[in-house]
Amino acid sequence: MKSTALLLLHLLLALLSLSVDSQISKPLGAADVDPHQVRQQQQEQMQSQYNGPQFPDLEGNISGDNYPPPDWAVWIAQFTGILQLAGMAFMMFGDGIWDSLGGQPGWWNEVKDNKMPVFVGLFLMNSMANSQLSTGAFEIFYNGDLVFSKLAMGRMPSGREVLLTINGMRGA
Repeated sequence: MKSTALLLLHLLLALLSLSVDSQISKPLGAADVDPHQVRQQQQEQMQSQYNGPQFPDLEGNISGDNYPPPDWAVWIAQFTGILQLAGMAFMMFGDGIWDSLGGQPGWWNEVKDNKMPVFVGLFLMNSMANSQLSTGAFEIFYNGDLVFSKLAMGRMPSGREVLLTINGMRGA
């Protein structure tokens, strides 16, 4: 019990020192950047680059977003995240937890003897599940009509291709 308390104390001190180090290394006046705002600004810059004065009616009429991952991938990612947290809790406090539940199972000694491979396995399992959340697919819409779908086409569009499609939609 004393070694567990010392381990927790060391872990807490390490986390506090990381927090202090990250605050010290931040340049003065630097604000936290919202990734959503950065993405929105990049989209607006890209639109203005292609729109220019030639297509003033496109301003605000083009929208796009990442294609959502399938529900099963979200469920697996959430489940593996919970499993990873529970696994870490059991690796740190397992003996006490099992004793309070009425005794240790036979396989627990194997886990205690191989903590690092178990930790790496939990970490990799969670990382692989989270990688399924990024589909890499997106769709571009003009006035609510689909212009391009990377999911359907399986490739990236060119700016010329998008503009030609939009011109075709405008002329129709």
